Amino acid sequence: MGSIRLSPWHEAWVCAVLAALLLSGVAWLVLHYLLASADDLSPHPAEAWSLRLHGALAMATLLLVGGLLTQHSLPAWRRGLNRASGAWLAGTMLLLTVTGYLLYYAGAPAVRDNASWLHWVAGLGVPLLLGLHMWKAGRWRR
Repeated sequence: MGSIRLSPWHEAWVCAVLAALLLSGVAWLVLHYLLASADDLSPHPAEAWSLRLHGALAMATLLLVGGLLTQHSLPAWRRGLNRASGAWLAGTMLLLTVTGYLLYYAGAPAVRDNASWLHWVAGLGVPLLLGLHMWKAGRWRR
């Protein structure tokens, strides 16, 4: 059986794209909620750009996660390796995909509001889940 460990290059790309995705999302939250205008009618000028960057990085993340499923997740699952943390991470990525879709396409304000807070909580939790997954795999215990 081959190794399921990511190559250093692949791991670096996954971590870099996820970090940039997290930072663009946090930037939007800060711009939208902390640096918004007092009248709440005019958004911060950088808000739209942070959202555009976040969307582009989300597409890159979908490509990376798709590659991980075939080369890493499914082979590890078959071997019974790190299933719990991997399942939590995969489930959270699926939740982020669905809520991101709803934020972009849902018209009903109640749906968007619920999708929004779920998206924030899940997105902010990804670094913790990824760190736990890597730690359980022995990546940081050496």
